[in-house]
Amino acid sequence: MSLNDLKVIKHPGYTRVYKAEDTDTSDLSVSMKPGEPAKIGGTGSNFVTLLISGDPVALANEVVGIVRKESTETATADGEVDITLILPVKTVVRGRAQSAGNIDTANKIAALQYDWVTFDIVAGGGAVTINENEGSDRDVHGLCMIDFDVLEGTIDVIFSARVTQAAPTTVGA
Repeated sequence: MSLNDLKVIKHPGYTRVYKAEDTDTSDLSVSMKPGEPAKIGGTGSNFVTLLISGDPVALANEVVGIVRKESTETATADGEVDITLILPVKTVVRGRAQSAGNIDTANKIAALQYDWVTFDIVAGGGAVTINENEGSDRDVHGLCMIDFDVLEGTIDVIFSARVTQAAPTTVGA
Protein backbone atom coordinates (compact mmCIF):
# COMPACT_ATOMS: atom_id res chain seq x y z
CA MET A 1 0.00 0.00 0.00
CA SER A 2 1.03 3.57 -0.36
CA LEU A 3 2.72 5.26 2.52
CA ASN A 4 0.38 7.49 4.51
CA ASP A 5 -2.80 6.69 2.53
CA LEU A 6 -4.75 7.38 5.72
CA LYS A 7 -4.08 10.04 8.33
CA VAL A 8 -5.55 10.42 11.79
CA ILE A 9 -6.51 14.10 11.87
CA LYS A 10 -8.58 14.48 15.07
CA HIS A 11 -8.98 12.74 18.42
CA PRO A 12 -6.46 9.91 18.11
CA GLY A 13 -6.22 7.23 20.71
CA TYR A 14 -2.81 6.55 22.22
CA THR A 15 -0.16 4.51 20.43
CA ARG A 16 -0.06 0.81 21.30
CA VAL A 17 2.51 -1.76 20.21
CA TYR A 18 1.05 -4.97 18.75
CA LYS A 19 2.62 -8.21 17.56
CA ALA A 20 3.09 -8.59 13.80
CA GLU A 21 3.18 -12.17 12.51
CA ASP A 22 6.06 -13.31 10.28
CA THR A 23 5.25 -12.91 6.58
CA ASP A 24 5.74 -16.62 5.79
CA THR A 25 2.87 -17.47 8.15
CA SER A 26 0.64 -14.41 7.76
CA ASP A 27 -1.40 -13.28 4.77
CA LEU A 28 1.00 -10.35 4.26
CA SER A 29 4.00 -10.47 1.97
CA VAL A 30 5.55 -7.19 3.13
CA SER A 31 5.71 -5.15 6.30
CA MET A 32 2.87 -2.87 7.39
CA LYS A 33 3.45 0.78 6.45
CA PRO A 34 2.40 4.03 8.16
CA GLY A 35 -1.09 5.08 7.10
CA GLU A 36 -2.46 1.57 6.61
CA PRO A 37 -5.57 0.41 8.56
CA ALA A 38 -5.01 -2.54 10.90
CA LYS A 39 -7.24 -5.12 12.57
CA ILE A 40 -6.84 -8.10 14.89
CA GLY A 41 -5.98 -11.25 12.92
CA GLY A 42 -3.28 -13.77 12.19
CA THR A 43 -2.72 -17.14 13.82
CA GLY A 44 -5.09 -17.46 16.78
CA SER A 45 -6.04 -13.79 16.37
CA ASN A 46 -2.96 -12.95 18.41
CA PHE A 47 -1.53 -10.44 15.92
CA VAL A 48 -2.57 -7.48 13.83
CA THR A 49 -2.97 -7.61 10.08
CA LEU A 50 -4.19 -5.19 7.45
CA LEU A 51 -7.78 -4.61 6.48
CA ILE A 52 -8.82 -5.81 3.03
CA SER A 53 -11.14 -4.24 0.48
CA GLY A 54 -14.69 -4.15 1.83
CA ASP A 55 -13.56 -3.80 5.47
CA PRO A 56 -14.46 -2.74 8.07
CA VAL A 57 -17.58 -4.83 8.49
CA ALA A 58 -19.76 -4.52 11.60
CA LEU A 59 -19.47 -7.44 14.01
CA ALA A 60 -16.83 -9.13 11.80
CA ASN A 61 -13.73 -6.93 12.07
CA GLU A 62 -11.92 -5.71 15.16
CA VAL A 63 -10.15 -2.59 13.88
CA VAL A 64 -7.36 -1.39 16.15
CA GLY A 65 -6.22 1.68 14.27
CA ILE A 66 -3.83 3.18 11.75
CA VAL A 67 -0.20 2.01 11.46
CA ARG A 68 2.04 4.72 12.90
CA LYS A 69 5.49 3.21 12.28
CA GLU A 70 6.56 0.46 9.88
CA SER A 71 6.30 -3.03 11.34
CA THR A 72 9.43 -5.07 12.09
CA GLU A 73 8.43 -8.65 11.15
CA THR A 74 10.54 -10.61 8.69
CA ALA A 75 9.81 -13.70 6.59
CA THR A 76 10.69 -16.01 9.49
CA ALA A 77 10.39 -13.92 12.67
CA ASP A 78 7.46 -12.18 14.30
CA GLY A 79 7.88 -8.47 14.92
CA GLU A 80 6.05 -5.47 16.33
CA VAL A 81 4.06 -2.58 14.92
CA ASP A 82 3.05 0.76 16.44
CA ILE A 83 -0.64 1.53 15.94
CA THR A 84 -2.49 4.79 16.64
CA LEU A 85 -5.71 3.54 18.20
CA ILE A 86 -9.13 4.41 16.80
CA LEU A 87 -11.66 5.71 19.34
CA PRO A 88 -15.12 4.73 18.08
CA VAL A 89 -17.26 7.57 16.74
CA LYS A 90 -14.57 10.05 17.82
CA THR A 91 -11.28 9.56 15.96
CA VAL A 92 -11.40 11.24 12.55
CA VAL A 93 -9.38 9.66 9.74
CA ARG A 94 -8.78 11.29 6.35
CA GLY A 95 -8.32 9.34 3.13
CA ARG A 96 -8.75 9.74 -0.61
CA ALA A 97 -12.06 9.09 -2.31
CA GLN A 98 -12.10 6.03 -4.56
CA SER A 99 -13.28 8.40 -7.31
CA ALA A 100 -12.78 12.13 -6.72
CA GLY A 101 -15.42 12.75 -9.42
CA ASN A 102 -18.06 11.46 -6.99
CA ILE A 103 -17.35 14.30 -4.53
CA ASP A 104 -16.67 17.24 -6.84
CA THR A 105 -19.92 19.19 -6.35
CA ALA A 106 -22.03 20.29 -3.40
CA ASN A 107 -24.99 18.23 -4.66
CA LYS A 108 -22.91 15.05 -4.88
CA ILE A 109 -21.49 15.63 -1.38
CA ALA A 110 -24.96 16.29 0.05
CA ALA A 111 -26.09 12.92 -1.29
CA LEU A 112 -23.15 11.12 0.37
CA GLN A 113 -22.63 12.91 3.69
CA TYR A 114 -23.20 10.63 6.69
CA ASP A 115 -23.39 7.51 4.52
CA TRP A 116 -21.83 4.35 5.99
CA VAL A 117 -19.20 2.78 3.70
CA THR A 118 -15.96 0.75 3.71
CA PHE A 119 -12.41 0.95 2.37
CA ASP A 120 -11.39 0.00 -1.14
CA ILE A 121 -7.93 -1.54 -0.97
CA VAL A 122 -6.03 -2.65 -4.05
CA ALA A 123 -4.79 -6.21 -3.48
CA GLY A 124 -1.07 -6.83 -3.30
CA GLY A 125 -0.03 -3.63 -1.59
CA GLY A 126 -2.04 -1.05 -3.51
CA ALA A 127 -3.68 2.19 -2.48
CA VAL A 128 -6.20 2.52 0.35
CA THR A 129 -9.21 4.66 -0.56
CA ILE A 130 -12.67 5.27 0.87
CA ASN A 131 -15.38 3.65 -1.23
CA GLU A 132 -17.82 6.55 -1.27
CA ASN A 133 -19.90 5.03 -4.05
CA GLU A 134 -20.84 1.64 -2.61
CA GLY A 135 -24.10 2.69 -1.00
CA SER A 136 -24.82 3.32 2.65
CA ASP A 137 -25.51 0.39 4.98
CA ARG A 138 -25.26 1.33 8.65
CA ASP A 139 -25.88 -2.28 9.71
CA VAL A 140 -22.85 -3.61 7.80
CA HIS A 141 -20.36 -0.88 6.88
CA GLY A 142 -18.03 0.55 9.51
CA LEU A 143 -17.07 4.03 8.23
CA CYS A 144 -19.29 7.11 8.37
CA MET A 145 -18.34 9.89 5.93
CA ILE A 146 -18.55 13.17 7.87
CA ASP A 147 -16.62 15.71 5.81
CA PHE A 148 -15.24 16.20 2.29
CA ASP A 149 -12.53 18.28 0.61
CA VAL A 150 -13.44 18.84 -3.04
CA LEU A 151 -10.08 20.34 -3.97
CA GLU A 152 -8.01 17.52 -2.44
CA GLY A 153 -10.43 14.69 -3.24
CA THR A 154 -10.43 13.52 0.38
CA ILE A 155 -13.05 12.26 2.78
CA ASP A 156 -13.03 12.37 6.60
CA VAL A 157 -14.56 9.35 8.33
CA ILE A 158 -15.33 8.10 11.81
CA PHE A 159 -15.53 4.41 12.77
CA SER A 160 -18.57 2.62 14.14
CA ALA A 161 -18.16 1.19 17.63
CA ARG A 162 -19.21 -2.16 16.12
CA VAL A 163 -15.90 -2.44 14.21
CA THR A 164 -13.33 -1.24 16.74
CA GLN A 165 -11.26 -2.96 19.38
CA ALA A 166 -11.96 -0.05 21.73
CA ALA A 167 -15.61 -1.16 21.89
CA PRO A 168 -15.57 -4.92 21.13
CA THR A 169 -18.64 -5.88 23.15
CA THR A 170 -20.35 -7.56 20.19
CA VAL A 171 -17.48 -8.33 17.80
CA GLY A 172 -17.30 -12.03 17.11
CA ALA A 173 -20.67 -12.69 18.72
